[in-house]
Amino acid sequence: MPLEEEELPYFNITLTVKPFVKSGVGYNSKKPNSFIVTKFDNWRKALEGFQNHSETNYHKTCLSDSEHFLKVQKNINEDISVKLDSSRKNQIMKNRELLTPIIEAIILCGRQNIAIRGHRDSGKLMIDQTDDEYENNEGNFRELLRYKARGDEQLKLFLESLASLILESLHNFGIETKYMRGQGYDGAAAMSGEFNGVQAIIRKTHPLALYVHCSAHVLNLAVSNSCKVQEIRNCLGTISKARDFFNFPKRKDVLKTQIENSDEKISKKSLKRLCATQWIESYHAVNDFEELFEQVIESLNFISEWKDVETSSHASNLCSAILEGGFIISMLIVAKCFSVGLPLSKHLQRINLTLAKRSN
Repeated sequence: MPLEEEELPYFNITLTVKPFVKSGVGYNSKKPNSFIVTKFDNWRKALEGFQNHSETNYHKTCLSDSEHFLKVQKNINEDISVKLDSSRKNQIMKNRELLTPIIEAIILCGRQNIAIRGHRDSGKLMIDQTDDEYENNEGNFRELLRYKARGDEQLKLFLESLASLILESLHNFGIETKYMRGQGYDGAAAMSGEFNGVQAIIRKTHPLALYVHCSAHVLNLAVSNSCKVQEIRNCLGTISKARDFFNFPKRKDVLKTQIENSDEKISKKSLKRLCATQWIESYHAVNDFEELFEQVIESLNFISEWKDVETSSHASNLCSAILEGGFIISMLIVAKCFSVGLPLSKHLQRINLTLAKRSN
């Protein structure tokens, strides 16, 4: 028995397609109608309607956008930076290949229920070292890696140290390493170690390449040590908390409004995060906080009157901490010291700076 026209089914694909429909599309910039906004129930002309709809520009655009959306959601599309940089993609693939045997060794230890750790399970892994040349048990994991690396030259270079990678890179850039007279790194044991550090391994083949502790790193260590003074540490901690407090959109808008309504000429528009490792680079965060000091106080006073008890209390406590004399004095001292240290740090990192110039 044929169905009456009112009983015939109709398509409603609004939920799946409409998110990709842009306003002002269709013929003569008209909004989409059938199949998108209103129901389609004229089944006598269904094939004609389907054909006409499939040829519209907005249908083709929506189809393309939806396919792209699904590919992104399923991680089929690569990151644009990877597409633009084929060498980076090749390096990623190489790194994955090198990590595979390491992960396989861990899985094997877990599957066989054997301990990974040994008496000594850190430091440089000597691949060609024989059983008679070392006494300590380095554990199943490191022994498995040593065994696998003896038949894999790339894995061997990867595991032994950074020294081979540095020398290989210098050769690839066309630099004659026989003229090497110095090498500078940070003070980490892996780099500066007297026996197994990168500098020691390089000096075995290039004895004239004397190791010098990176001056910029030494400066950063000195500043880092100075920041352990209680008053300075508390000051930087308060600045960091203030930045995190204004990182929420609603609070950030309050600070932005105070800056825009200020009679002073302010170049800074927000607070910056303190750098946790490069202390000299924290100059910008401290300097910006000092410039926005009044606006920060006004914003905290405004937020402290909000009905939200937790937020208003936090703002009030933060304002009290910032207005303390010890904080203000510490902030001015830090800003002054960092303003001197920043240009010095950049100067010590210049590529044309020699050891003689640095000493002067």
